[in-house]
Amino acid sequence: MTRSTLLPPAPPKHALAIDLGGTWLRVALVAQPARIIVARRVPTPAHGAPEPVIATILELAADIQAEAATRPLAAG
Repeated sequence: MTRSTLLPPAPPKHALAIDLGGTWLRVALVAQPARIIVARRVPTPAHGAPEPVIATILELAADIQAEAATRPLAAG
């Protein structure tokens, strides 16, 4: 028996990438090695408070996870 027949396949290693800029807010689900699975870009909320920005990030992250049918191991 080989090692590959003894162990289950490793789960995909995905990360949620967040790019918060003054003009655009980008969120993407990425996999190793440097492959974008799903990505979204929306204008950065300009209300002056952090709450709309945080809400938008959480909404985009939830949409991406639902579309990809997977959860990231990390976010940053």
